[in-house]
Amino acid sequence: MESGKPLADGVYTIKSAKDENYIFDVNGSSTDDGAKVIVYKNNGGSHQQFKLTQIKGNQYTIQNVHSEKWLISKGTVGAALVQSGSVSEMSAKTFSIVKQSDGSYRITDSKGLFLGITGGKIANGTPIILWNKASDASQTYTFEKLD
Repeated sequence: MESGKPLADGVYTIKSAKDENYIFDVNGSSTDDGAKVIVYKNNGGSHQQFKLTQIKGNQYTIQNVHSEKWLISKGTVGAALVQSGSVSEMSAKTFSIVKQSDGSYRITDSKGLFLGITGGKIANGTPIILWNKASDASQTYTFEKLD
């Protein structure tokens, strides 16, 4: 892994490196705690936009623009990535975003689990889950700054 220059604070779309037409999306534009994060074709909605706030180094919080809730990790292999507005434990909503040699990024939770597209399946509605490191592009992303 490379450390690279950290991403600037701001609003981004988070695109799959496997197919950049598919991006992180809060399922159903939900504002509920526990709503899953999925990949979906980019439709320009604010539920597909995420505010990155740097804590230190390559550590960030990731907040959905539409719901104003943070992405959180349950810290368990196979668990879905969800949003919550009521998490007080900072480690649950802190993610490391690390630039790779090819220019894409990997995102890990505070326990070192990687955010990945379930089964590497690029299709509308496929959940983002926490998993061990994979060698394919199902856990790599690009960030497009919107502001």
